[in-house]
Amino acid sequence: MTKSSTYRSLGVGFLIAAGGATALSQVAQSLAAVLWLAAGTMLGLATWMLVRAAGVQDPDRRDP
Repeated sequence: MTKSSTYRSLGVGFLIAAGGATALSQVAQSLAAVLWLAAGTMLGLATWMLVRAAGVQDPDRRDP
């Protein structure tokens, strides 16, 4: 194996590794965004359930 082919294969390996790290980073960011959305939804639902359980009524709503 010549010196230039060794450098070339190292360069290709580095590019593949960098591309893989970038793809994993994007997957991690997408996963984090989904988890944040799920956590926000659960927090909103929990707050709504607590408010309903406390008996807080909407002042504009009239019960018959």
